[in-house]
Amino acid sequence: MVWHKSKLNSRCPEIEFIAVDKKFQGIGIGSKLIESVTKHEAVIGATLMTKTSNPLAKNIYEKKYNAIISYEFLLFGKKYWYLTWKPSI
Repeated sequence: MVWHKSKLNSRCPEIEFIAVDKKFQGIGIGSKLIESVTKHEAVIGATLMTKTSNPLAKNIYEKKYNAIISYEFLLFGKKYWYLTWKPSI
């Protein structure tokens, strides 16, 4: 997992990349990684951001973290969403 200050908004850390080996998917490892970052950023009051082209991931961010779509765009015919959410402790 990689997260850093967003190029879009310097006050908003961005989860740039997250991946879990296929052998270990579906057992909560990805969620634990995101929750770890969320807890860390909640302490300083940051708003988190990520982008995805995966509709399933988008729905998870919206349902689990109350993320909202900041904006969406097409890139080579593929739809991407930028999502933001305010972590809580």
